Amino acid sequence: MPNEFSISHDSAEAPVLLNREVVLNRSMKTVGYEFSLLDAMLGDNLRPGNGKGADAALIEHLQKAGIERMLGLCSAYLPMHSLDSLGLAMLQQQLATGLVVELNIGTCRAMPAAFIEQAESLKDRGIRFALQFDGHIEPGDVDLYARADWIVLDLSQPAEISLSPKVNQILQVCPSLQPFVKNVVLQEEFTELLNSSPFSRPIQLFHGPFVVSKTAALEDRPLQGDRMRIMELLNKLKQESDNSKLADALRRDPVVLFKLLRYANSPVTGLRTKAETAEQALMVIGRDKLYNWLTLLLYVTGEGSGLEYALLNDSLVRGRMLELIGSERLGKQHANNLFLTGMFSLLDVLFHKPLPKILSLLTLPDEIKQALLESQGLYYPYLQVVYACESGTPKELENIATSMQMAVNDINCRHVESLVWAQQVEQEAE
Repeated sequence: MPNEFSISHDSAEAPVLLNREVVLNRSMKTVGYEFSLLDAMLGDNLRPGNGKGADAALIEHLQKAGIERMLGLCSAYLPMHSLDSLGLAMLQQQLATGLVVELNIGTCRAMPAAFIEQAESLKDRGIRFALQFDGHIEPGDVDLYARADWIVLDLSQPAEISLSPKVNQILQVCPSLQPFVKNVVLQEEFTELLNSSPFSRPIQLFHGPFVVSKTAALEDRPLQGDRMRIMELLNKLKQESDNSKLADALRRDPVVLFKLLRYANSPVTGLRTKAETAEQALMVIGRDKLYNWLTLLLYVTGEGSGLEYALLNDSLVRGRMLELIGSERLGKQHANNLFLTGMFSLLDVLFHKPLPKILSLLTLPDEIKQALLESQGLYYPYLQVVYACESGTPKELENIATSMQMAVNDINCRHVESLVWAQQVEQEAE
């Protein structure tokens, strides 16, 4: 049997895995995702050097994955390599509001009239543009930037390009243009850019892996008391069989109980009669849902950097994606544990402590601990799929290919479905 995950470099139909990177606004809210196709899985004729082919492949795979379900909730940022791609029927006829097209300013300079004509047409349909600065200004650039909402500064480029003072000359004559910084790697880097813009205008959008980047571990700093109480409740849910004792524990934490009753009486639970006590809330929600809800609360309780909600979004996507792809093959009885594997995978980033130390405080099934701490076990192959969709490497893809039989298009669909679900959960919680 051929492996559906094997990679063909000769066929234009080679399966490709969607890769995403988060985009945050100044309020540190996830406003969208930038999508690309993993280079290790692209045939030669789809590489960026062959512009339109790569652009068409990206749009096609996003459509197959059902990206339109996400566009009403947040934006999809699409790096394009050719102006010809703006005329693709898929882009002209099907995708619209919520889509942001990214182009290098040099690409637009090559055919300025064509870009302006296409940009005006697509903007009427709700598509917006972000143009990447290349370090210098040429005659006619102002007319190009005037069609965009953002000027993109890529920190992976040399500082004389990405942080050039020339950017201010463009901002001065384009009053509606906003800075958009890409490839922010560290949380400290993000904080500095957020609080002290190197440009004459505050940076409005931030892109990069900084949300899930690990900062220096603070071994000697104790866990905050409110988070410790939530972890104690999580353990009681696993260890305590008596609902009345669980209700007593909830009553001893008025803040958590207040939030629990608010959640139990929210439209998302579909409750017809109002829950007024801990016992009633526990009966309505059930142990598994209460455990998952407390896990979400763990991320957004107490003091932090402000990135906790963005981190929660990433953990929700991981958890939901693990649940969807894993339970299809392992069975529904594993669904909740798969979800928790994803949710707990970022606790080290949340607490700024080693993951083994954090997980030692929780009563967890062996399968979860094996996947997160030992990189092995029943759930680990599915965790690799999730990692590959964030920052896949050829090694990860090879490991996945040898351990699983899963259609790439199915993974892409579950990926987008998880992004949609995470956005819906966050909106319902607001």
